[in-house]
Amino acid sequence: MVLLLEGMNCAGKTTLAQRLYAELGWPIIKFNVPPDDAYDYFRDTLEEARKTHSNLILDRGHLSNLAYNGCLGGGVIHFNQFDALDQSVDVLFLMVDDPFAIAERMKLRTGRNDGAEGLARADIGRMQERFTQLYEHSRIPHKYSFTLRQLIDERGETTAQLVNIIDKLRNGREFERIAR
Repeated sequence: MVLLLEGMNCAGKTTLAQRLYAELGWPIIKFNVPPDDAYDYFRDTLEEARKTHSNLILDRGHLSNLAYNGCLGGGVIHFNQFDALDQSVDVLFLMVDDPFAIAERMKLRTGRNDGAEGLARADIGRMQERFTQLYEHSRIPHKYSFTLRQLIDERGETTAQLVNIIDKLRNGREFERIAR
């Protein structure tokens, strides 16, 4: 099973990836700004990882690439490539949040400067809308949208609700779509 965690910077993708790793032990592939051959980079990295791991957590991927549309550098995939990459993913978790909350996390982030941390709240809202449009366009079979607060309890552990989704999917049982 391949889980793809998407959303803009500071939405909670890496935090969630680390929690899922602690819960499930699945390796994390963190995609950053891709080289000019973005499609080959995503496809080949995923194919290589699938040779040794049947379950993977992807920390950002092709939705981020198309949402940011190269404004942070690197190559950009096309919509036909987007659809092809969708076929390699089983579950999509889109992380969204209030633009004020994301702006606060961006202010607290130190030691990184990948171009998105300086976005104004209005820009954050517009960027999240781009992610939402791509989420709705995506043909990944199982899609969920969450805020970080919905997934992390006071102790910082992944909620039972999320693990329940993954367990049901892994066991092939029917499940309800619990969030949008």
